[in-house]
Amino acid sequence: MIKKVKDILKEISQILDAKIPRASREAQLLLMAYLNVDELWLITNQNTELENDDTVFSWAQRRAKYEPFEYIVNKVSFYSEEFYIGEGALIPRPETEILIDQVLKNVDDKDAEDDFCGGRCGKWNHFYNACKKI
Repeated sequence: MIKKVKDILKEISQILDAKIPRASREAQLLLMAYLNVDELWLITNQNTELENDDTVFSWAQRRAKYEPFEYIVNKVSFYSEEFYIGEGALIPRPETEILIDQVLKNVDDKDAEDDFCGGRCGKWNHFYNACKKI
């Protein structure tokens, strides 16, 4: 069945509305992940017609049952990078980035980066070395 983007968003929002705060925003995020588009595309293509295969609606049903968004779309953002995530894996919280930054501030061996990976690992290597010291 062919539907316009705005109608698909409305349907997803209705599925989420009773259970999820900010249902319309979650609907946008689910549809963007499903279509692999950015927010600008979603906003400027409200009248674009799409072939519907019900996958995004099954995602909405899962989200309405409080399944974490990251498990549904199999993506998580961490330090502005996007990673694959599977069900059951720990989802990094924003506070984790703050914790890593604090640990990195206390690492006294800044030259360890060159020793470990030739200077190509940046913050991750500093974090690794800081963890070894703990």
